Amino acid sequence: MVVLIMPTAMKIRHKFPRRIRLLYERYAYLVVAGLAFLPSAAYVNNAYAFMQERLWNYSALYSTVFDVATVFTALLFAFVVYFRTTKSALLEAMPSRLLLGATQYARSAFSAGLLLILVSIPFIVAEPLPTETFDLPSFLVALWISLTISTITLFLRASRIFWTIISAES
Repeated sequence: MVVLIMPTAMKIRHKFPRRIRLLYERYAYLVVAGLAFLPSAAYVNNAYAFMQERLWNYSALYSTVFDVATVFTALLFAFVVYFRTTKSALLEAMPSRLLLGATQYARSAFSAGLLLILVSIPFIVAEPLPTETFDLPSFLVALWISLTISTITLFLRASRIFWTIISAES
């Protein structure tokens, strides 16, 4: 019999009721995105002014995030295909709800990655430059930053489960 041990990052988490833990797992990325939006909307123009003073290529941020999101999305697709097509003793002994949950996490991260890719394309072309606090370009860049951070959070959540399964398999 194969035993799957899921390590947890914090022992304190188990003191909370199960429902709160499930809500945290399900919606933490939205909280992170919301918390990232407010400071980035307020200070994104200062960051861009700092980059312009030093003659940094701020438009490279958009293409870099586009490239990284493309790689992350492809990696998640490879994870899902691997776990859905591989036959191993561990995967057969594992409860199907664990694999289904990991697949659902991967789907949400995959969707956010595709959205980030599609949103980054106009940013690469138009290169918005926020000049004032809470103007339209700073608002759009703040939304893009919060989408980027939430996509990274979703990817980490999905890949953590897949890496745990892989480490238990070897």
